[in-house]
Amino acid sequence: INLSQAEEEEVETEEEPSDRNIWFWYEAPWGGDGEGYTSAEEEVSLESHTNDVAQIAEAFAKQLKLNELDPEIARSLKWAARWHDLGKNREHWQRSIGNPDPQNCLAKSGPGMMRTDLGHYRHEFGSLIDAEKETEFAALSPEAKDLTIHLIAAHHGRARPHFPQKEVFDPDPDNPLPKAQKIADETPLRFERLQRRYGRWGLAYLESLLRAADYAASAGLKVKKETAK
Repeated sequence: INLSQAEEEEVETEEEPSDRNIWFWYEAPWGGDGEGYTSAEEEVSLESHTNDVAQIAEAFAKQLKLNELDPEIARSLKWAARWHDLGKNREHWQRSIGNPDPQNCLAKSGPGMMRTDLGHYRHEFGSLIDAEKETEFAALSPEAKDLTIHLIAAHHGRARPHFPQKEVFDPDPDNPLPKAQKIADETPLRFERLQRRYGRWGLAYLESLLRAADYAASAGLKVKKETAK
């Protein structure tokens, strides 16, 4: 499930044929979870949204039997879902969605909350920094660390293969520019490693699992709990 779609068109004219490819990207402005879509019919807490995304991602993994196919992929998807929005826990980001109480972290603002200019800060970039601080992250294999971080970095279209330079910063004063730059420099190298490991389309498919879970949670979908027989 992904509202972002690429349409490739060959551009040719009668006068002069062209072999250039032009890509058109479309994203529906409702229901999805683009960085610009930060409000909902009612406010959504960061914890609630994260739990919903994690549950949906784990349901995907179960349905696709990822644990049987490759436990490392299943593990990476699980933690990427848990950590994908850690970067929203910034006063700068919370203020930008109109949250009057940044200590009560929201994933999406509700009616009447006045949004302000976010600037170039990308919450998924902040999530990269925070994810690497998690205790569970240290226990992952190098391969699982790579995939987990990439899924987080790419869940809104960045990190393929890099972040634009203007987005390489974190408003958290504990994460100065040299630290942010180091993470940014590692991003295209990680992308190249994962392309070789999973293949071009294989990696895109894995990225789509987290994006789909994020979209589904933002659209209000829930995982049905199994009832005991």
